[in-house]
This record gives sequence, C-alpha cells and structure tokens, in this order.
Amino acid sequence: MNVEAMRQPAAASIQLCYRWLEAAAPILPQAAALAPGLVTAVQQYTAHQYAASLNQTAAVFHAVQHLRSTVPGLPAL
Repeated sequence: MNVEAMRQPAAASIQLCYRWLEAAAPILPQAAALAPGLVTAVQQYTAHQYAASLNQTAAVFHAVQHLRSTVPGLPAL
C-alpha cells in the first residue's frame, strides 16, 4: 500500500479514537490517559507518517478494547 493510500484510513482512525475518548471520559475519567497516544498519532499524521499513525491508533484501539472488557457501560467503538 502506498503512503498516500494510508492517509484516509489514518485520519478515520484518529477521528474514531477521538470520538470514543470524548464519549468515554465523562464515564471513566481515567480513559483520558489514552490521550497522549492519540496525540502521538496526530503528530505522526501531520508529519505524513501515515503507517506509524495507523500503528499508534491500533495501540489505542487495543487499550480501548481492554477498557471496554473491564468497565461496563463504556461506549462502543
């Protein structure tokens, strides 16, 4: 996959993570601890490092899945 083809999926992943954090933080303030990872993904995206950004958001998604499995009531991704 070429770099430009990764741009849109990287942007979509960042937006999805952001929306989830925005919805989850009022329910579980500790979810805000995932924000630095998302900030890193945004920085990588801004630097046109789309593959790295996708990998970073994948790490955030993994942490979200773990939180959702342990804390009932958190929003779906």
